[in-house]
Amino acid sequence: MKNFTTRVINKLKRIYAAIKAVKRLKKTAAKPKNDIRKIVFMVHYIPSWIRHELIYRELCASDKAEAFILCVPSDITETDPKKNDIYNYFTEHGYSAINAINEDGSLFDLKSLDPDYVFQSRPYNARMPEQYRSEVLSSYTKICNISYGTCLIKNALSTVLNKDYIKDVSLYFTEMGYNKWYFENKNKMGVKAGVQSAKLVGAANLELMYRDREKAKDNFPSLKTRPRFIWTPRWSIDALLGGSNFFNYKDFMLEFFGENQNISLLIRPHPLMFSNFVENGNMTKEEEIEYKKKISEAQNIELDEMKEYADNFWTSDALITDISAIIIDYYITGKPIIYCKSDVKHELLDQTQEMLQGCYVADGQEELKMYIEMLSRGEDPLKAERERIVEKYFASSLNGCGKKIADILINE
Repeated sequence: MKNFTTRVINKLKRIYAAIKAVKRLKKTAAKPKNDIRKIVFMVHYIPSWIRHELIYRELCASDKAEAFILCVPSDITETDPKKNDIYNYFTEHGYSAINAINEDGSLFDLKSLDPDYVFQSRPYNARMPEQYRSEVLSSYTKICNISYGTCLIKNALSTVLNKDYIKDVSLYFTEMGYNKWYFENKNKMGVKAGVQSAKLVGAANLELMYRDREKAKDNFPSLKTRPRFIWTPRWSIDALLGGSNFFNYKDFMLEFFGENQNISLLIRPHPLMFSNFVENGNMTKEEEIEYKKKISEAQNIELDEMKEYADNFWTSDALITDISAIIIDYYITGKPIIYCKSDVKHELLDQTQEMLQGCYVADGQEELKMYIEMLSRGEDPLKAERERIVEKYFASSLNGCGKKIADILINE
């Protein structure tokens, strides 16, 4: 009885929050738009920038829009503008950006820009300063969302499209029909009221990666002389978040590649992986340090801690990965993918199941070893299958997706 009562109360709370959100969105929708559309990209997680950069470029090239980059520090308790890591990164890379930390340590007043739309890197209000959270932003501007990671399993959508955030989102842009359905299903009141919508437009990050493929720079020249594999283990062993094979393969990877100097390995963990494992007691800080030490001592293994990943995707030869949105990004390179099967029972999307038909599915160390050796010899029997899948699912993303989104923002 107690559990039933709790569920009823929580459901009523969600309904009440949704009603309040729709009222806010109606007021925002009624606000007159600027003649020159003002769009703010609030960046607080750099790996997500690849999903917004092409849209930013298209808007900057238009005489009907004005685009801004607002840099929020990774550490939201930071008050020193000189220590804003996100701002420093963007200015170092030649962008004109706004530092979210004022000289007096206060936060920049976004409302003063009178923005028509605001994009955010990630949908996690708890990781944002209070005045930059969705409930506050949606009271005076329209929030736009592009999932910072494409979901390949159904239960992961509740994380990247969590109810605390998406109730405040006016426009959701996606490349997957299931994502569009999920957003609309979770926001029925807002969709019916005409203040929330999902646009099936493709993935701007894929278009950007493909467009810039010739510009990719090799950041690891020491590995150029031999085939390079990238390994991207997930950040959490939690089954609801997809699980991780890191502990199943961490020693095997160092041993196998150590014994095979004719090939090389670039280990690119999720930015939160090591800190999350230590925080949750999956490994100690000493074990993390020792593992990284072994990597640094290896002749043909490197740890990739760069903020962005496109260059290394284009200059690698194959990917080894858990279930991850990285699979989609790597798919368009045309290069082979080894998918490490997990003990976690995933409820895969239909599209994901078809995509895995173009991947080499390894169930354990022996199969992983077999596929690495096969690909090292240049054998890739699934190449034609991947090309078919790219044409079926991603062709629209590779041709004008960024402009489609920019046009919607300007003309909506």
